[in-house]
Amino acid sequence: MTWKEKQTITILLSILGALSAILLVVLGIRYRESRPAAVGSSGGAGGSAVSGSAVTDPAGLTGLSYSNGSATLTFSLDDKGAWIWSDDPGFPLNSATITAITDLAVNPQFQQTLSNTESLDTYQLDNPKATLTLTSGESGTRTFAFGKATTDGNSRYLMLDGVESTLYIMDGTLYQYLQTPIYNMMELPELPDLSENNLRSLTIYGPQPEVPEDASGEGEESSAEEGAESAAEPEAVPAASFTAKQGDGDSAALWFSDTLNVTTNSALLELLADLRGLSMTRCVDYRPSEEAEAICGFDAPLAVLEAEYGTESAGGQFTLTIGKSQPDGAGRYVQLGEEDSTVYLVPEESVDGILQIASNGIG
Repeated sequence: MTWKEKQTITILLSILGALSAILLVVLGIRYRESRPAAVGSSGGAGGSAVSGSAVTDPAGLTGLSYSNGSATLTFSLDDKGAWIWSDDPGFPLNSATITAITDLAVNPQFQQTLSNTESLDTYQLDNPKATLTLTSGESGTRTFAFGKATTDGNSRYLMLDGVESTLYIMDGTLYQYLQTPIYNMMELPELPDLSENNLRSLTIYGPQPEVPEDASGEGEESSAEEGAESAAEPEAVPAASFTAKQGDGDSAALWFSDTLNVTTNSALLELLADLRGLSMTRCVDYRPSEEAEAICGFDAPLAVLEAEYGTESAGGQFTLTIGKSQPDGAGRYVQLGEEDSTVYLVPEESVDGILQIASNGIG
């Protein structure tokens, strides 16, 4: 290779190197310009509330509504300033979930701000996975539309107030709260003290025999009097009854079945243990239809417990009706009292003692 050829190659390599350097600089500039900047900064990471929020004072809120693809729930404040479920103001709402939602949504913290140059379907915001609307008496409304999850699954793409030009990435906690079903927001009933030293009597009924189809007394040859007698429901027969004789001071109660002392009976001891730890897990159906009650087994209950507690002058009566097991085995359906048709769920093992006596007595 001649000296001139070597010189030419050296010059060409120098030009190529210079062009490569220029290309890297250009690409770096374009990357910085296109990189999403965090809210409240021009390029660094960080989180802060979006400026110009339409609803910034939790005390000023008057309403809240969210949809999650399965249901739309709307809440408002009553004349006492308490949150209520707008579809049924009498529903015993536990407002903890509402408070959590408003705390996160009134002054939202965003992980990133995106200058949107793509179509909304890229982020699944053309058909949002969930929406939230806050209403304020003074500031108007603020709407949140949640799209798909980010790659790590911990955050969600978000559009505010229908503005498509700027999108956000937000931690997924608020989105998860919007998945809460209304029955999971119910204030569960507080049961009375059912410890053995506060009980006066216990009566357990098992499955009752079915009334014959012709028991209505509507036959052509039946007299009106015979029809009235046969139409009456037969009196339920208890599987077992217990009466407590309370001891003095801290001494334990003595339990009797008729005149028989059954204080140490294993079936009774399991029953008393069940009652000490009894609590409702969650609401399954509030104001169920007759069909729903039948599906849960309350048309032919497996057991009914009646308990008298406290003193005769300052006590009360507690009734627990036990239906079928939930299909997934997560618990058993129960109802409380005779006036409340709400269906609750209890752990399966928490009523084993009651069901055992209802089926087999005390042995």
